Amino acid sequence: MRGRLGYAFDRILVYGTGGVAFLDTRDSITADCRVAGCANSSARNLTTATFSNVRTGWVAGVGAELMLSPNWIVRSEYLHVDVGSATDTLNLASGNCLGAPCGASWSRSQHYDIGRVGLSYKFGGATRID
Repeated sequence: MRGRLGYAFDRILVYGTGGVAFLDTRDSITADCRVAGCANSSARNLTTATFSNVRTGWVAGVGAELMLSPNWIVRSEYLHVDVGSATDTLNLASGNCLGAPCGASWSRSQHYDIGRVGLSYKFGGATRID
């Protein structure tokens, strides 16, 4: 969800935009211990974990629109999205850990830069009443 604030002159609109961003992440990781085991054990198994999370952050950017004719508009926009970082952990099967918990944890920042170009057609058009 974003708002725009800009300045129009002649047939050009230049604007800044900002708002709230939502990101639905879905990840999975597999530890294949079927050949020689994993961690401190030779126990053979396959462990998979899936992760799903909706994150909230912010989005900001700039853009411009050019009216080519009363009905055609071309636009360009740059956005930066930041929803923080996500951390997940895969716990290996207990047979691989010799009685103690073990696994893998990781963290990744979730920042995205997006460029867009678009072309719009407005149906109808302005009618002038005198």
